[in-house]
Amino acid sequence: MDILYIIGRGSKWNNKELLYSLRSIAKNGINVGRVFVAGYIPPFVNRKEVICVPVEDKTDTKHYNILHAIEEAVERTDIGCNDNGDFLYSSDDHFYIKPTDFAQYPFYWRGADLPANLSPDDKHKKYHTTLISTRKLLEAYDLPFYHFAWHGNTHFTTRLWNDEVFKRMRRLSYIMPEGCEPTCLMLNYWITRDDVQMKVRSDIKLGMYETRATFQTKVEGREVFSSVDNIQCSYMAEYLQTNFPDKCKYEV
Repeated sequence: MDILYIIGRGSKWNNKELLYSLRSIAKNGINVGRVFVAGYIPPFVNRKEVICVPVEDKTDTKHYNILHAIEEAVERTDIGCNDNGDFLYSSDDHFYIKPTDFAQYPFYWRGADLPANLSPDDKHKKYHTTLISTRKLLEAYDLPFYHFAWHGNTHFTTRLWNDEVFKRMRRLSYIMPEGCEPTCLMLNYWITRDDVQMKVRSDIKLGMYETRATFQTKVEGREVFSSVDNIQCSYMAEYLQTNFPDKCKYEV
């Protein structure tokens, strides 16, 4: 299974999230095909082992830039050619701490619908506006609007990028307020297929913890975890440095 990372500029930790995610894949990944990085290419990435697709951000709208970078990766490379067009879209701050089969990664959703409205005082207004725009576009095409935006890793397929209806949806998403969330857009279009399996997610995110012991307890038993907070403000950085200290083939 090919793996695609989308990297934007402005990392708070010099893109070490990607560094340790790559190390965790090298150590614990099963059925890992080629690794692709689209967007900003950090200098530590080994271009002999990683297929790089430099893409400049077009706007200050995050989800517009993500979707554009995915499109560029699909159009400029042969990603997914060994798996019937399928590839795994991975977040750079996901870390695999147990053996993980990337060919069997499930489709998780929140068990709820995308929001239909927004509270004026919501501190996540910009992000929720993206989700609302995504729902409106899906409804316009009479499609379901499951909440897949759980900050997780999901199988995508290059087959959709040549689908004429999905092409129109992608073009329209660029003019929606704050853009559309790519995972929600793609999967709600794709899940009409009978062979797509969905599961309600379990929460893999970690927040701020006061002690190292609390953090360690939260990590134990997990296959993968990520953080909802600045990675430098938790024990995650220390944990990653301890558990993935060695360079891997994906870095110079």
